[in-house]
Amino acid sequence: MDSPFPAGGDPDAFKDAPLFRELQRIMQSSSGPVNWELARQAGVAAVVEAGQDPEPDPQERHGLEEAVRVAELHVARFTGLEPPADIAEVQPVRRTTWVNLNTESLRAVMEPAAQRMADALGRAGEHALGGEEGSETAALGGMLAQIGPILQGTQIGSVLGFLAQHVMGQYDIAVPRGGDKALLFVTANIAKFEKD
Repeated sequence: MDSPFPAGGDPDAFKDAPLFRELQRIMQSSSGPVNWELARQAGVAAVVEAGQDPEPDPQERHGLEEAVRVAELHVARFTGLEPPADIAEVQPVRRTTWVNLNTESLRAVMEPAAQRMADALGRAGEHALGGEEGSETAALGGMLAQIGPILQGTQIGSVLGFLAQHVMGQYDIAVPRGGDKALLFVTANIAKFEKD
C-alpha cells in the first residue's frame, strides 16, 4: 500500500516524529480490507482502559478443568451420548489475550464482509463523481483504499474490546471458527460476574 505521507514510505523520514512514524507503520501493515493490526491494538486499548486484567493463576485453571469435566459428564448423562474421547483443553486467559486470539480467529469470518464493504465504498466513490475517469476519481479511490481498512479495523477493534470486557469464554459468540480448539475462559469476567 502506498504511504499517505509526503515522505512516500521512507523509513527515516519520520525518525524525529514518533507519532507519524507509528501512523505510517499502522497504515502500511494492512494488506486487505481490514487493518488487523489496528483492530488488535484498538481492542487491547479498550481493555486496558477498562481497568485491571490480571493474569490467571493455576488454581483458576484447576477449578475450570474440574468444572468442564463435571459438565461433560452431566451432558453425557442427560443426553445419553458418550462423553468425548479426547479431553478438552481448558485455557484461562486475560481479556487482552482473548482480544489477540479472536483478532486472528475472526479474520476468516470478517474478511468477506469487509471486502464487500470496501467494494461498496469504491462503487459509491465512482458514483459520486459520476463515473468520470481522471485524477479526481483516482485520488478518491486511493483515499478510500487507505481509509477503508483503517475504519474497518477501528470498528472491529472496538467491538472486540467491548466483548472482551463481557464474554465469559471463547464460545459465547455462536460463530464457528477453525484453529485452536481450547476452551477459553476469561477469568476476570468470570470473577466480576460471580461478584455481581
